[in-house]
Amino acid sequence: MGQSQSFFTEQKELDEGKKNGIIKLSDTFARCIGYRQKMWHRGEIGVEKSCGAVVFTRNKDEIRYVLVQSLEGRFGFPKGHIEGSETEEETALREIREEVALVPVLLSGFREMTQYTLPGTQIQKQVVLFLGEYQNQTPQYQQEELLCVRLVSFEDALQLLSHEDMRQILRKAEQFLQAKG
Repeated sequence: MGQSQSFFTEQKELDEGKKNGIIKLSDTFARCIGYRQKMWHRGEIGVEKSCGAVVFTRNKDEIRYVLVQSLEGRFGFPKGHIEGSETEEETALREIREEVALVPVLLSGFREMTQYTLPGTQIQKQVVLFLGEYQNQTPQYQQEELLCVRLVSFEDALQLLSHEDMRQILRKAEQFLQAKG
């Protein structure tokens, strides 16, 4: 069976499974999988871009960071794909609102980017993260796309974050906040 036939067979099985309730994936997650599969099966090299933020709140003198746990079990920051003609900042704010029901204020002067190759593909993933502060709101996670949301200290966030590049960005965010006082 050729690569494109295999993809369409897998996609048909995915669609059938979703209809029968066997596979519970969010539509966004399923579209993302389909997009990646199409690019991979065609041997394309592409760039996939996500935007989000290191989101935090202040509890007296302590800073608490928002971490989300993906369906795969990895901890990171709220983020997602750019839709249509959105700016990076608009995407970050929309994704934070959708994933954890928070409306933070993005702090000017902080923008970090990391890039890596998605495993098993030639697709470059770019992640742009801002720094966002919220007050008097309660995080609530999007159950279709996340296992949980946690509000943690800097030290706990360093332990929980699944990737070193995210830990580096957290360290930069902490330094940025300390410099601002």
